Amino acid sequence: MGFVKGVGRAFSDRRVMAAVAGINLASFALGIAWYWEQLARTRVLLWPVVPDCPLAALFVAAALLWRLRGRPSAALDALAWASAIKYGIWTIAVLGHARISGVPGGALGTLLLWSHVGLLGQGIIYALLYPPRRWAILAVPAAWFLVNDVFDYALGTHPNLPLSGQFGFALATAVLTTLVAMGAMIWIYRRTSARFGPRAQRR
Repeated sequence: MGFVKGVGRAFSDRRVMAAVAGINLASFALGIAWYWEQLARTRVLLWPVVPDCPLAALFVAAALLWRLRGRPSAALDALAWASAIKYGIWTIAVLGHARISGVPGGALGTLLLWSHVGLLGQGIIYALLYPPRRWAILAVPAAWFLVNDVFDYALGTHPNLPLSGQFGFALATAVLTTLVAMGAMIWIYRRTSARFGPRAQRR
């Protein structure tokens, strides 16, 4: 418990939050560069549903920057933390599946894998530090995931997959990670409500 509290104190420190926000902004920029070839052959109107993980990093950065300004947004918090959890797990699963299937990862693949472990970790940490206070707020990430998954797997805007024939696995993982991310957010909401009661829900 002491370690957990120490992590919570560290990640709620303003300097650490600023550093994490900066890292996520850099991750967003690098992610857009990574996706640029795919974006170039995609209609501009569909760009918001293409770079899933870079957008998750951007959401986290924005949520932290809003908090640092003293103007936290409950909807942005929920979207950011849930997106980091969903797309962190999705990428780890897809890259891991490709490696198990014989696709060499190399140094870049290892970097991608661990960077998404970090994305997942910060999503969990900040969801516990700044949990959703109202049921209605959870509709924001749920709606975004529904729209994004429909575009990704019905209209083909999903990220380029590392393994040929991996579409079915990626689709199943997308559905599962939506359920996991939303389940985690609901569990955290219920845990917070049980600890702090109705007053916490009105914050």
